[in-house]
Amino acid sequence: MSTLPESNRFDGHQHELTPAKSEVLFSCDGCKELGSGSCYQCPITNCSYIVHKECHNPPLTLSFHQFFRSSHFQFHKESPTGPGTRICDVCFSDIHGFSYQCSRGKYDLHPCCANLPLAFSLPFSDKAIYLCDEIKSRCLKCQSKRRSSGKVQGLSYVSSDGKLCYHVACLNEALVENWRNGLPTPDANSNGDHFTLVSTSLHFFQN
Repeated sequence: MSTLPESNRFDGHQHELTPAKSEVLFSCDGCKELGSGSCYQCPITNCSYIVHKECHNPPLTLSFHQFFRSSHFQFHKESPTGPGTRICDVCFSDIHGFSYQCSRGKYDLHPCCANLPLAFSLPFSDKAIYLCDEIKSRCLKCQSKRRSSGKVQGLSYVSSDGKLCYHVACLNEALVENWRNGLPTPDANSNGDHFTLVSTSLHFFQN
């Protein structure tokens, strides 16, 4: 992967961004999706510009992805076919800003979704969680094995014992629901990455 230097940022923001951690959900000015934890934001007073860590100086290309092995992805500041005309093949959300699209125009990924961890362990548990393209049991949130939107099927997280299954889309929806209901967002001080959003959500549902 090739990374862009600060002077060649795609976001077009005039001020240099600085690393930060957000303890509340924010709307990323890059991909236009919600985020929490590690981010980059404008240090200028009264400027609210903020982006995910993954949306700051994103690689120009993604030459390999575990679940889209035959695809070569190119970064786009906006969807080539216009905002809201494409759907992320991981989380089901519309593409409104930064994204990766494969050279054949078949798959689209948000930068954060393109960088989801393939596996991790739940907090306070010995269970391992794996990112999968198919699940054998129902998602514990939507109670369905398959969740699709047109051509998009999406990815899911499944525990090593098969008892915990969640579509990535369902985890994202749950975070928004919790936020709207006034429940705490994932602890940005523990790690702060998209990794934490996923693992904290799974731990929340497990209990």
